[in-house]
Amino acid sequence: MIKFLQMFKFSMVIGELVACRNPVNNLWSRGRVVVDEREVHKEDECPHNGNIDANQVSVFFVDCGITEQVEVCEVRRLDPCFTAIPLQAVVCCLAGVGPSGEVWNSPAT
Repeated sequence: MIKFLQMFKFSMVIGELVACRNPVNNLWSRGRVVVDEREVHKEDECPHNGNIDANQVSVFFVDCGITEQVEVCEVRRLDPCFTAIPLQAVVCCLAGVGPSGEVWNSPAT
């Protein structure tokens, strides 16, 4: 699998589905290249990746719902056969939920 993934180094585009190594669990996962967390579901192409470090890119992991900075060398083109599988992360919010105090505490956000 690693040799297969090494063949697919490429130039990334914002919004593109990619295969990349998840820094949380070190497993290869599907992700979408994003500018930042606010851009998770924006499909517009952007001329830059908006990251401070040119060796990293922000990736939204479409099957677990987290956004992480990933080393560019750990990102590969996703084979089209893996794009047919539905994305597992679902964006949602809870209506009528508020902080127990006046503002949300840090662990709650």
